[in-house]
Amino acid sequence: MEAEDKFDMISGTTGLLGAADGAMILQKKKRTDKRAQLNIVGRELPDQEIIIDFSLESCTWQFIRSNQQLWEEPKDMLLEQVAALVSGDNKIWRGSATQMLQDLNISTDDMKPHILTRRLNVKVDKLYQDYGVYYHHKRANKGSDITLQKLEAKTA
Repeated sequence: MEAEDKFDMISGTTGLLGAADGAMILQKKKRTDKRAQLNIVGRELPDQEIIIDFSLESCTWQFIRSNQQLWEEPKDMLLEQVAALVSGDNKIWRGSATQMLQDLNISTDDMKPHILTRRLNVKVDKLYQDYGVYYHHKRANKGSDITLQKLEAKTA
């Protein structure tokens, strides 16, 4: 059913939406339209309205414009620091999680070595995509063995 607030159309009540962390509504004016509006609300991101077009050739939605500035994930300061370990002439870093914490000037009271490796294991793709740093973690009998390598940017 139509509603003044688009999100009231989700099951007709705010009860269902109130239990979720966020919601998205993809809505077209007519069923056959290729253009649609994607409305997004969430607990940890600003409300957004995005206009998109459907491409028949690729069967994908293409971004047209947003009525607000698109949300961007804030920079992760730990990844910034880790990427700095392999900058300049120093293209490879190798050591344990404890050694990395020392090199980053982070006290083991502030972060335990196993927490560091957990955070890096989860963010391995972001470290590579955003900073061009390859991360490899291998558990050994005497602790962890971490390798960081700064990959050269591809030239066209």
